[in-house]
Amino acid sequence: MAAAAAAMAAEEAEEALGLFTGIGLSEAKARETLRNGALSALLRQAVLQARSALGPALDKATGTLLYNAAARLKDPKHLGFLVGYIARREILTDLQLSAALEYVRSHPLEPLDVADFEQACGVGICITPEQIEEAVEAVISKHRAELLAERYHFNMGLLMGEARSQLRWADGKSIKNEVDLQVLHLLGPKTEADLEKKPKVPKARLAPAEKQKVAVVENGDMGTETKSLLEQLRGEALKFHKPGENYKTEGYVVTPNTMALLKQHLAITGGQVRTRFPPEPNGILHIGHAKAINFNFGYAKVKSTKPPWPLPFPAAWLLAWPCGPSGSSCSLSLRPQANGGVCFLRYDDTNPEKEEEKYFTAIREMVEWLGMARDGEGRIEAGARDTPAFRSCSWTFGVPPTCSMSPIPTGYQPYAVTHASDYFDQLYTWALELIRRGQAYVCHQKVEEIKGHNPPPSPWRDRPVEESLLLFEDMRKGKFGEGEATLRMKLVMEDGKMDPVAYRVKFTPHHRTGDKWCIYPTYDYTHCLCDSIEHITHSLCTKEFQARRSSYFWLCNALDVYCPVQWEYGRLNLLYTVVSKRKIIRLVETGAVRDWDDPRLFTLTALRRRGFPPEAINNFCARVGVTVAQATMEPHLLEACAREVLNEQAPRAMAVLEPLKVTITNFPAPKALEVLVPNFPADESRGFHKVPFHQTIYIEETDFREEADKGYKRLAPGQPVGLRHTGYVITVQNVIKDVSGRVIELEVTCTKSDVAEKPKAFIHWVSVPLACEVRLYERLFLHKNPEDPSEVPGGFLSDLNPDSLRVVHNALVDSSVRSARPFDKFQFERLGYFSVDPDSEEGKMVFNRTVTLKEDPGKA
Repeated sequence: MAAAAAAMAAEEAEEALGLFTGIGLSEAKARETLRNGALSALLRQAVLQARSALGPALDKATGTLLYNAAARLKDPKHLGFLVGYIARREILTDLQLSAALEYVRSHPLEPLDVADFEQACGVGICITPEQIEEAVEAVISKHRAELLAERYHFNMGLLMGEARSQLRWADGKSIKNEVDLQVLHLLGPKTEADLEKKPKVPKARLAPAEKQKVAVVENGDMGTETKSLLEQLRGEALKFHKPGENYKTEGYVVTPNTMALLKQHLAITGGQVRTRFPPEPNGILHIGHAKAINFNFGYAKVKSTKPPWPLPFPAAWLLAWPCGPSGSSCSLSLRPQANGGVCFLRYDDTNPEKEEEKYFTAIREMVEWLGMARDGEGRIEAGARDTPAFRSCSWTFGVPPTCSMSPIPTGYQPYAVTHASDYFDQLYTWALELIRRGQAYVCHQKVEEIKGHNPPPSPWRDRPVEESLLLFEDMRKGKFGEGEATLRMKLVMEDGKMDPVAYRVKFTPHHRTGDKWCIYPTYDYTHCLCDSIEHITHSLCTKEFQARRSSYFWLCNALDVYCPVQWEYGRLNLLYTVVSKRKIIRLVETGAVRDWDDPRLFTLTALRRRGFPPEAINNFCARVGVTVAQATMEPHLLEACAREVLNEQAPRAMAVLEPLKVTITNFPAPKALEVLVPNFPADESRGFHKVPFHQTIYIEETDFREEADKGYKRLAPGQPVGLRHTGYVITVQNVIKDVSGRVIELEVTCTKSDVAEKPKAFIHWVSVPLACEVRLYERLFLHKNPEDPSEVPGGFLSDLNPDSLRVVHNALVDSSVRSARPFDKFQFERLGYFSVDPDSEEGKMVFNRTVTLKEDPGKA
């Protein structure tokens, strides 16, 4: 029997091979097609249908159209419809076929409007040679002067494109032949000069403000605008669907209700892009979240604007908001938006055991802090009449809202700050409906039994609907202990996981709902439904959520609610660090780091404390880009972004880490002089600050040697140096040492630099300084991948760098920084970029070194 089946399969393959080569495919291409079972079945169906209409002999042009139709058609149910047009010679070109494929893709529901389809595909339109000749003649007449000047160096593709735009359904070869003929008639044959290569014209250097002005694609529409760093986060975004065209996405499931739901969705949103950033409030955001924040807010192009009156959103939006059963109340903070898209900040607070208020606050702060970098958007002077504002609105379902206006801080401003717990009533109602539809059941398998990808099927999968409804109500009333019952959905996910859990029992009070609930929804159940409630258009997730895409679509369709589209992109990871919440907690517990904001970590609070500007983090995310592949980057690339931003933002100051006292014995004034120091030496228009210059100054110990080695250019006996910004050169006269022989003071003389010989070097200094503490940071871990057992067999805690922190307790800094506040940033000349730490106190400032002035070659 097996031999007979194999013989039959071979016979069918040979028959198909004959069919495929009969339409013009090479034998190699035909055999390659046979290896694709789905494609070969469709192509066989198309060829047989065409043969029944045209006979056994099909020309190659027809065969090419049939192959392209079978290969490119997303929904096979339309294959016979398209092949009919090809067989009747009503679709004759690939251009027409492409239009036909696009039409059936964008009209997924039956029946198709035949007249509209034919108009969209150019059926029955015949372009005559005379029409082509007239169109080309008009285009050449338009560019006649340029053609005569540039002759055959002119871009002939421009002529082709303009003629083609006038005659959409014309044959491309015919247009090209006519262009060639008329150009030859105008210019004559090519000369030797025409055959020479056109010299390259050097590109003009763009002004900084113009460098980012490029053509960008916004939801499929091309336009020219200034491309911000956030808008560089595109990558996969170029493939995104337009709002309301969810069904054009690969894998999107179309149901009989899909088009009506999308129409309602567009009526509510007005066609705007809607994204959301949905963090779990059980930890602090890290560098990977920065990419997610940038992508979600950046793609939506959120921008605060003047408060529109009287409402910042359509009234229909409120009345259609399914926040709970009729009569229940909801509250939300809504912010006015401009330029199209909006982004929600939604806390995924479905796990009350691990959620703390400090995490909610820190997440919100970090979102707004990152947004502070966005092109100055939202930055307004206090008291300005057009200060951005948002509406805090409360309403009862179906009743117009009551709103109050409040000012908003600058930064990323979410369109709405919501919580998954806002929708617990609605989610519970939908869970009941899911059971009634036979798509969910109460199960009593233990957690250990359903772990992994091949757990045994639940013996309760087919229990009666009424029984599951009663048991689910018992779960809600607390009649089951934790782990004794779950509500599971009837589906199989991409990764093979069967019947994911929708609800589980947890006797833990919720930070917002108190003890109202003892059952809580899972991510698999909550996420897509919250997206649906908020009418999200693009649900942007990292790649590990790809396995949940089918359950995302399934659940929305099972409940007949609006179904958004989930898009996945690659995570952003950094080497030499850990970002796992569990591992960071271990670092804190063991004392390896102080807390979540320890500057050696790569949480966003730690990066802010260390002094990384939000612009640098956003620039880093933009350079990494948004792709499907996971990105694992070296920390020095983030540090390079910080240097670029801080070089423009951090005013200069002088500090000495290891002070050496210097007394100027011939100081030219009886009291301290004031020296003007530019805040930004490369651009003195940005102002100056004053520092005192006294008889006693302090320099770095390393800027003096008793003996000058070859190549050493700083201060030594017989080798003077200049003092930065003073206009003086100092020369050593006496070296004072303590009993151990250590140099503790220098006595020097000074000379005006305009009369002294030019010194080999200029050094920084401080006078009448402020005492401060300086913290110098290095990598927390020794190996690139501290979590990899092959690199670090002893575990990440065994890989800690003992030199990751060095504290300089007795550093000195010039008095210009006296009024600095926490997180203010400076460039300490010749030392690096530093930020004021929140530990600073009156009389004792603390600075964190953000990065050195130059990259350490050992880190690259």
